[in-house]
Amino acid sequence: MRAGELPDAAVLREVLEETGLEGIRIERYLGASEYDMRPYADAIHVRHFYHLTVDSPEVPDRWFTQERGDGDSTPIRFECYWLPLVQGHVLAAGQSALLGRLFD
Repeated sequence: MRAGELPDAAVLREVLEETGLEGIRIERYLGASEYDMRPYADAIHVRHFYHLTVDSPEVPDRWFTQERGDGDSTPIRFECYWLPLVQGHVLAAGQSALLGRLFD
């Protein structure tokens, strides 16, 4: 999140930046958790989890996009695709921590 940015605004901005998908809306907030980044970094990340929906009529199964960040760095290329919920446990770095709350 950017300084002063609320988590709801941050998630919508990040999804657009990293996927290029428009028409994203928040269904509900699922909660937050902490993730210890060691040994890769000496940091504890607080992560907020959301159930999001895409309202765009044409959403590809797989696509490539680029995140331009602040505009001063080299863009990062992403390959995006949908993952079935039953395979969500394979997400890296604790990103599937609250996935089960989608079924509450």
